[in-house]
Amino acid sequence: MTLDLVIRKARLSDGAAPVGIGVRDGRMAANAAQIASEAPMLDAEGGRILRGFADSHLHLDKACLLVRAANPDGTLGGAISAVSAA
Repeated sequence: MTLDLVIRKARLSDGAAPVGIGVRDGRMAANAAQIASEAPMLDAEGGRILRGFADSHLHLDKACLLVRAANPDGTLGGAISAVSAA
């Protein structure tokens, strides 16, 4: 399996044994005690791996898009379409 990155000595949960994590295309592709790969290595030094802290939503009025992205339907679908068009 071709990997883009291997993270060594990472913990997936509190108290868990450290594992290696193989990353491909920005996603976890493998985890095992040891991962053999020619990919670049990053040492997590026993730290816990967490998913990204991202909440990809916006408020049309607070993002100054309300005038450019009108949503006369008032629906989620309408808002998505309006922001995409803007």
